[in-house]
This record gives sequence, C-alpha cells and structure tokens, in this order.
Amino acid sequence: METGTCVSTLEDHNDVVNCLVVVCGGGIGVGERVVSGSVARTMRVWEMKTGTCVATVTGHTDRMTCLAVVGRGGNGVGARVVSGS
Repeated sequence: METGTCVSTLEDHNDVVNCLVVVCGGGIGVGERVVSGSVARTMRVWEMKTGTCVATVTGHTDRMTCLAVVGRGGNGVGARVVSGS
C-alpha cells in the first residue's frame, strides 16, 4: 500500500462491481479478505494476498448496492458481512 503498486487484480465477476469491503484476518491461516458485490446479484469473497476467489454467495433478487462488516472483534473473529439490494 505504501508504494501504490497493484498487488492483485480480482477478476471473476461477470458484471459491474458496486461495492467492496475489507475484512481483517480472524484466525490461524486466515488473512485479510475482500468481499465484493455486483450488479449480477452475487457476492464474492477473495483472499487479498493471492487474489483467489474463495467463495461465491448468491440469493439476491436485485443488484447488490452495499456491504458492511458487523460483529467483528479486534482480530476479525466473529466478523460477518451483510449485503443489501
């Protein structure tokens, strides 16, 4: 982040991404993750370090417009991401 150098490009959504949120690490072997929400009504969870999509969440009936992290302790334990359309 200090150099402004791109370290990863997240390429797996098939439509416009409307929202992003960063979830800090929360346990052994779990680093920071990025969660993205798209017009295609999907949410994807990414490993920030590798740029790998580790989960895809479906179920919205309209485009996703917001994401928020809730219930997070100081080290990310118990963090949940909520989404809205």
